[in-house]
Amino acid sequence: MKKILFTLIIFAGLFVFLQVVNAQGGGTVEFKNPLSVTSVEELVVNVLGFLQKIIALIAILMIVVAGIGYMVSFGNEQSMEKAKKMLVAAVVGLALVLAAPSFVKEILAILKTNSLNPGDINKALTIQQILLNILKFLLSFAGILAVVNMVLGGQKYMTSGGDEEAMKNGKKTFIYSLIGVIIVAGSLVLVKVAVDMFK
Repeated sequence: MKKILFTLIIFAGLFVFLQVVNAQGGGTVEFKNPLSVTSVEELVVNVLGFLQKIIALIAILMIVVAGIGYMVSFGNEQSMEKAKKMLVAAVVGLALVLAAPSFVKEILAILKTNSLNPGDINKALTIQQILLNILKFLLSFAGILAVVNMVLGGQKYMTSGGDEEAMKNGKKTFIYSLIGVIIVAGSLVLVKVAVDMFK
């Protein structure tokens, strides 16, 4: 009962106050927006952008802490395992934070809506573009690694000095690296065909 009475007194006081303001100010009461945004969507996008930056900084900090943990572990298996888990979690978290605008862009594309169009989302790569960039990088790296292994295999074979085991290892390294180069070249062709097919 006291709560209801208190609420009624507050509303009556507010009503009297607004009547006084209305009589003095010509009938309109203006409330200025203290925020720089004009819609709830803009506010949510700004808050999420701020949180994204904070989480990215925390993830980078945790990567540094994990690196320091590795350096000061001195071979202790528990310390190294803890640092490894911290590093994996931080890298996964950072990847998710950096990919968040792309996820939002994909969701908006699936929903076929353009109601939210902040700059970060427009500039974001699609998931397909991100995966293609990662795939191209990995294939390039694998190709370079395969060529280096071919050279090392050839070098092992030439410097074996007649040792059957060293010749066999050099020959295996060279052959497997050659197979790797063929697979990587074929994969690059498949990626090109797939990209052209899905355009």
